[in-house]
Amino acid sequence: MYRFLLTPRWVAFHLLVVAGIVAMVNLGVWQLRRLDERRAFNAVVEARYDLEPTSLDSVLPLTTIATVDGITADAGAAVEAVE
Repeated sequence: MYRFLLTPRWVAFHLLVVAGIVAMVNLGVWQLRRLDERRAFNAVVEARYDLEPTSLDSVLPLTTIATVDGITADAGAAVEAVE
């Protein structure tokens, strides 16, 4: 009576459905992890929102800023050239 359930077409269809279910569960778990990451990032942004601004010089030290093709750009030289 249910012999048609063992045909290759039905077996392949059920395997496809099971693979789809596994994929959807994994995507749901991924979304929950992403939500936790987003909430953590938003908490950091919210905590830093009311902090005093700092000067850029205290955050970025005057050191070498780039090396391209063996040519080094020095931030100190760039400051002197601007002045």
